[in-house]
Amino acid sequence: MKLFTISDLSDNLSISKKTIYYWVSLEKIPYIKAGKHLRFDYKKVLEHLEQTTKKSSKIKQVTQPTKDSSLKIEQEMRRRGDLQKRRL
Repeated sequence: MKLFTISDLSDNLSISKKTIYYWVSLEKIPYIKAGKHLRFDYKKVLEHLEQTTKKSSKIKQVTQPTKDSSLKIEQEMRRRGDLQKRRL
């Protein structure tokens, strides 16, 4: 098991350090605290992100807008004049 620093994890996931610190504060990713330092088991973090991403994608599929709701949004935008401005 190789432990990553926050910089290593940030570089490998292409995510900002700020986001990783935020996820740690919410306990969204597994981490190890060694004194005042954070360390991450890269494999566990990837597994955890894959599991939570799969759950999120299922939710997104269910909540995608229907044709009816898209039509209502378009009608509201026309009413406000937003749609004509964008098409110019």
